[in-house]
Order: sequence, then C-alpha cells, then structure tokens
Amino acid sequence: MSTVIDTTAPSIAITNPGPICTAPNSCDATAVIDFSLTDGCAADPPTLTIVIDELNTGTFLPGGTLTGTFPDYQVSVNLPIGNHRLRIAADDQCGNSTAETIDFSVVDCQAAGLLCNDQMAVVLMAQNPGIDADGDGDFDAGAVAVNAQMFVNNAGNDCSGPLRYTIHRIDQIDNGTDIPFPNRPALVVTCDEIGFVPVRIFQWDSAFNPLAVQPDGTTGGPNYTTCDAILIVQDNQNVCTTFTAMGNVSGLIITDEGVPVAGVGVSPRDDMMDDMMMTENDGLYEFDLHTEEEYEITPYSPEDYLNGVSTIDIIFISKHILGIQLLDSPYKLLAADINRSNSVSTLDLIHLRKVILGISQTFPNNGSWRYIDAAYNFPNPTDPWAEEFPEHLAIPMLMHDLFGADFIAVKVGDVNGNAQASNLDQDEGREPGDNYYLRTEERSFKAGETLEALFTAADTDDLIQGFQMTLQFDPTLVEVTNIEWGLIQPEHVNQSQLDRGLLTISWNAATDIYDLSVEEMNFFGLQFYAVGEGRLSESIAITSRMIKAEAYGIADELRGLALNFVPASKNDEGFFLEQNRPNPFGDQTIIGFQIPEAGQVYLTIYDTNGKVVQQYQQYFAAGYNQLLVDAQDIAARGLLYYKLETDQYAATKKMVILTSD
Repeated sequence: MSTVIDTTAPSIAITNPGPICTAPNSCDATAVIDFSLTDGCAADPPTLTIVIDELNTGTFLPGGTLTGTFPDYQVSVNLPIGNHRLRIAADDQCGNSTAETIDFSVVDCQAAGLLCNDQMAVVLMAQNPGIDADGDGDFDAGAVAVNAQMFVNNAGNDCSGPLRYTIHRIDQIDNGTDIPFPNRPALVVTCDEIGFVPVRIFQWDSAFNPLAVQPDGTTGGPNYTTCDAILIVQDNQNVCTTFTAMGNVSGLIITDEGVPVAGVGVSPRDDMMDDMMMTENDGLYEFDLHTEEEYEITPYSPEDYLNGVSTIDIIFISKHILGIQLLDSPYKLLAADINRSNSVSTLDLIHLRKVILGISQTFPNNGSWRYIDAAYNFPNPTDPWAEEFPEHLAIPMLMHDLFGADFIAVKVGDVNGNAQASNLDQDEGREPGDNYYLRTEERSFKAGETLEALFTAADTDDLIQGFQMTLQFDPTLVEVTNIEWGLIQPEHVNQSQLDRGLLTISWNAATDIYDLSVEEMNFFGLQFYAVGEGRLSESIAITSRMIKAEAYGIADELRGLALNFVPASKNDEGFFLEQNRPNPFGDQTIIGFQIPEAGQVYLTIYDTNGKVVQQYQQYFAAGYNQLLVDAQDIAARGLLYYKLETDQYAATKKMVILTSD
C-alpha cells in the first residue's frame, strides 16, 4: 500500500487596488484588497496570516480585518497617506507554506477649502525711468506686484503639507496664453491695466494625486481649488500721468438685487455718443476720458418692454393700489409707474396690460428700463418721487480715476423681479405648478353651423388671482363671430389677430375671488361660425403663441393653464390618443387625448432608435385634454414616436418635426 503526499504549496493571487484616495475630510483611507487561494491539499483550507509594513519602514506587524471564505478573501485596513506593503502567508494542512507581498499607496485626493475676498484694490507705485516692469517691451511709469495670498480670506486644512497660491488673469486663461501651474505666486500690473482686472486664484496642495487632472490636461499632480475675484488697479498717486492725462471712469449696471445687466448702452456725454459702449454679462462699463473736462454718464435702455412682464405684475400693482399688499421698495414703485407720472394708479394697469396683450409696443413717456445712481438714497422710500432722483452721473470736472460709478437698473413693469438681466441670468422664471383648467363643452359641427363655447372654471373650488394666454383656433374650421363677456371684459382681450386665429387674454380678478358665486365663475363665451366640419376640441387650444400661457394661484404661485373639454353626453370611448396637429410641424404642435378619470399623464417622445428625447408629466382632469409641445424643447428632428400613458392606459403614434433651413 502506497501513501500520496501533497507537496505543492498554496497559490495566492492578490488584486492590485491601485492608488487609494483618502476619505472626505480625512487624512486616512480604508484600503480594501481582494485575493484568492488555490490549494491542492484535501484537508481544511490553509491558515492565513496578514502583516502590514505601514509607510514602508521595513517592519511588518499584524493588522487588517480579514473577511471571506475559501477561496476568495478580502483584507480591509485603515492607513495614512503614503506607501505601504501587505504580506499574506498561507499554511495548508499538508505542511506546505507560501507568501505573497503587494505594494500599494494611499494618496491625498481632496483639495483644501478656499474662501477669497471678491475684490482687492492696489495702488500703482512709481518706477525708475526705463523700467519694463511687466516684460511686455514697453517702459512702465507705474507698477505694483500683486501677491495671490492677499486675496485669501480663509483656507481649509490639508493633509499633505504647505499650501501654495498662484494668481492669473482670467482672460489669459481663457485664451490659452496662461496655463496655470504652481509657479506664479504674484503678477505685475502697470498703468495699462488701471481699472478692473478679473483674476483667478489657485490654491495648490503639496500632494501628488495620480488621478488629478491638471489645468494643462495632464493627469497626476497636486490637488487644487480656485476662486475668482476682481483686482482694482488704482493710480491714486498720479504716477501714470507722465504718459497721458486720462482718467478712468467705470462702474456696474446692476439690479437692486445685485444682478449685472447686459445690453445697456452707456455714454459719457451727449456730444460723445460715438463713444457709447454696451455692457456685457458682467454689467461693467468703463471709459478712459480726458481729465479736466465735464462729463455726464448716462445709461440708455434696450427696447425689451416685455422682458419680465406678465399678468402677475398687474396683480401685484393692483394689490398695492388697493392697499392689500404694498410694494416694499422705491425701485418696485418706479417699476410700477408705467406712464412715468410720478405715481402708481389704475392708468398704469391699463398701459401695462396693453403691452402684455400686444395692443401697444411701448410704455407711454417711458423707456423699458430706468437707471438710478446707486449712491443715491431715497429720503422717503415709500415715495421715491418726493424729490428728483439722479438718472445720470454728473462729473463737474474729472481730475482722477473714478471707480464704482454704479447704477441700479429698474425694469419698468416688472415688480416681481423676474426680468432676464443677461445671458448668464437663467433663473428668469419659476417652473409652473399644477394646471388650472378652463372647461368648455365638446361639440361636433358641420360647415354652415353656428356653435357656442362657454369657458368656465373646471373646478369652482380651485381659485386663482388671474391668468394670461393665447387662445388659438383654426380659421379654416371656425370663425369667431361674437364674444360674450363674463369675468373677462373687453379690456382684458386683444381681438386684433382674430383673422389669424389668435385671441390674447390677460385677466386678473377685479374683486375678492372668494366673493364670487359659482354662477359668476363664467369667464367668457365665444360664438363661432363653422367654415368646415370637425370637433371643437380639434379647432381651438390654449397656447403660448403670443404671450406665455400661465395662471397665478392665491398664494402668488405660478401655475400651468390648460383647456378641458367635457362631452355633451356620456362618451363611451373612455381613453383615446389623437394624431398631433399640425403634423409635420416646425414650431409647435398640439396632442389631444381623452382620459376617463383625472390623474397623472406621461407623454414620452422617442427617436427611431428608441432613445428618449423629451418627457412630460402633468396632472389632467377627466375628459378631453390637450398638451402643447414646442419643437425647441426636443433635441431631435425628423420622424419621432410619442407615447401617452396613464396608470391604466397607453397608446403610441408617429409625428414629424421639420428640420430648419
């Protein structure tokens, strides 16, 4: 009889974890290392021994937490930043032994926090003749070195030693002439840069993070964080006047909430209109002007009368006139003074509504914006017209640089402050909440018939303060022959576009909405003459064609606005989805559908590959409804599919969006 002896040692396969990042707000990391065993001994699994050489000192000590079962295991160990070694030894039950060692590192992947001053001022110092302080090839009469750390207000703790700071001109970063690297702790400014210089401060740590992407696009290097600031270069000692007798006049055009306004023309004087400049997204204007001359800095308005203006502004102005809720700043009062009469009255509401409806294109005796010297303090904020306030900046004699010549921009008509001030100001409006429904009865008609549609509140318990919309109808199917007035009166409506199938409406409650009876909740009625054959739901719709369709809740909340059709008699069809109209379309299309019960409706639009290109979710009332789809919201063109779903029903159809030329 012979005996078989296993003389093959166990085999250990360790997975290299690569660089391991420290945990947030910590200088340690939990290293997790996977390994597996192979052993031919038929007895119990090998005995494992784990030792660690922390920071590669040459000394191995027991450590780590071992988990898993044969053949797959895992070692977890908490370690500081640095290089480490892990050794795993295995002794099987047949007397065979083996060991494997792996090297790995814990690295600092966290940039320290940074808080900067948003602006700092420096004064140019006189230079000796013939000195080129900034190395641009020109001699500089004045210069000063600006250290990056002068902007640092507070820095967070770091695990890897000293923090370093550099300073860079933002325009040079943007155009690629300066690629930040931790070697520029200061920059030199000269007489060429008097005024505002946008700069970016970099804070670099002393770590080497192999995963960190550097400003030059390479991977591996220190962690860094940045902050932007304005460097104000001043010539208070007139060291630059040896070259030119000029003075810098600069300032910001901002709203009363501090938002910069773009597109404002600013002129230094009436006879210097050729020198007018336009503010950009930073709201900054700047002139280099001859000293010892008189100037009058005047901003001029862009013609964007509808910017930020809607029926909600009429509601707020009405509340102020009635004493229900007063406008709480002099700038809002000036915004409410539509006709520039130095007061706020019902006449301002009339003029504002005409512009909203498209009846008028401008405000009487007024521009789209007004600009007030930011240094001016109204003696009586509740009566900004108590004395004449400055809408220009008078400079009797310019003797030196003048910085901070700021203006407060007031958008006329916009009392709730949602006008878009620049391309960077994208928080113009609020997303609408649940729809408010107008209801009318579904009708079928044939050519030559006369039909009426009465528009009422779908839910008389759902109260609003007002709404605005474009009621669009198909003039090839129906013509409006008469309007029956209810809560909506002639002053709320622009009828000039009826021949094009458009009726614009801006309505707000003239009385306490709670005082209205159910019978009084009729908004208006339309009498149509049928040119062709069809259904009323296929002929009319609420759109944002002329003015944005929206409603305003009791708490001033923004809501959507939708039209709900109820059948004249019980409709046994239940759920159905119509073909969008028009189809194909290039601008907007309407998708009609009917649901037997009120609830959430999901509309998903797909391309031919099944990729979702847009999705809508809204609550709709029971009955026939319509959903307006805008082509600019869909990131695809050509043939598409749309699917309408509720919790019980679903249907899919095709539609085509035309490509633009």
